[in-house]
Amino acid sequence: MLDVRRILRNLFSLGLMRAASAGLSFCLLWYLARAWASPERVGEFATLLTAFLLMQHVTLLGLNVLLIRDVAAAPDVPADRVMATLAIGVAVSIVLVPLFGLAGLAKYPPSMAPSFWFVGLSMIPTAFALTAESVLIGKERMGVLAAVNCVEIAARVAGCIALAAVGASLTWLFAWFLVGRVAAAVAYALRPELRAVLAPRHFTPNMLRTYLRQCPVFFLIVALSAGLQRLDTLLLGTLGGMDAAGLYYIPYRVYEMALMVPTQLSVVVFPTFARLYATASNDLARLYRNLLRVLLLIGLPIALSVALASREILAVFGPRFAEGHAALQILVFAVVVGSIDLVLTNMSIGGNRERLALIVLAIALPVYVALLVLLIPRWGIQGAAAATLAVAFLKTGSLYFLVRRQIAWSGALLTELVRPGLASVALGAAFWLLRGQSLLVSLPTGAGVYAAALAFTGTFTAGDLALLRRMSK
Repeated sequence: MLDVRRILRNLFSLGLMRAASAGLSFCLLWYLARAWASPERVGEFATLLTAFLLMQHVTLLGLNVLLIRDVAAAPDVPADRVMATLAIGVAVSIVLVPLFGLAGLAKYPPSMAPSFWFVGLSMIPTAFALTAESVLIGKERMGVLAAVNCVEIAARVAGCIALAAVGASLTWLFAWFLVGRVAAAVAYALRPELRAVLAPRHFTPNMLRTYLRQCPVFFLIVALSAGLQRLDTLLLGTLGGMDAAGLYYIPYRVYEMALMVPTQLSVVVFPTFARLYATASNDLARLYRNLLRVLLLIGLPIALSVALASREILAVFGPRFAEGHAALQILVFAVVVGSIDLVLTNMSIGGNRERLALIVLAIALPVYVALLVLLIPRWGIQGAAAATLAVAFLKTGSLYFLVRRQIAWSGALLTELVRPGLASVALGAAFWLLRGQSLLVSLPTGAGVYAAALAFTGTFTAGDLALLRRMSK
């Protein structure tokens, strides 16, 4: 049976964690932008941070997704699978250390090279932390995960601000990143429920071989997906220079923050998707429809509102950074499309059809690279944003087609899109008519127009009201 209250509880825990993480990260980014007053230096920091985040996606070779699914489907935590994942992650992370160090020496300014070594070293404790987090997600223990991450992020931001205040170089900032990753791994190791399964005695060569055989598909899914999330920033630094990377990074962080809600919702419901598929529950269709409805109802008005206020949002970081407002206006609509893509990806992987997601990613990544290479030299950061939006449409449309055909799913995407779409058109028209007015006038007025349009189109059904009553009990 679908446990709505447990989903909401986990969503609250992860939502609180991501809200704290986003807020603290923006504080750090604001401080660095103001203190350095240089898009080039911000671009160097952004490039290193992007590499740090990108490699966290591939350290476990995608097996964290498989482990979450296996833990969610089993009554007890399969300790042999946990240890197989950890062993693979540690081995990969050790290999990454010299690769990162040499890449920094070969491709980037000398001032950045030592930081790449610290980014590589950070992947060793990251392998342990990600394995522990996969177990917690599979068992829907989001509260523990949220607590550890919030403390790590707070300490990371506070330390980086203190180091930047005394004029420390990037090297010291990313050395502090390494300290935070080690502390997070130790915090997980001290948890009794994790210490019981993260023990060498549970390691078996047979399970290691089993997971290695399944690794290629999941690794390609995660690696391709991570590439689609981070390549624009990395290629901007190469094709447009660090100044362009710095101007683009802040709009991109706003885009990531907007994508935070659907991303965390997908993390929370993934174990539920896997469990409902395994039991062939009728609740699966209802979960799918409700997810689409919530994401569209929230995502479309937020995208329009952020696009309206884009210049004012970026001006907070300094006059130079407001130049990126056009890129932000494009990126926010990729959030809405990406939200739908996350739901469809959950359906495919949760239903043991991960090859569907792999097919789409294998098509989308080369298209994305080609678009970035073509558009960045001509249109700079706006070209990178346009490529991101175009590939979001390509991924979502392709995956929707494959999920419907190969899982025999009668998807309700177009049906669920119509009414929120009409309400969003009314909101967009209101913003257009109020252009030039203060945001204090246009935003509240737009909210009223949107609410009225939702009521007029009958967006909320009796089933929605019944679900709200169930959630409130």
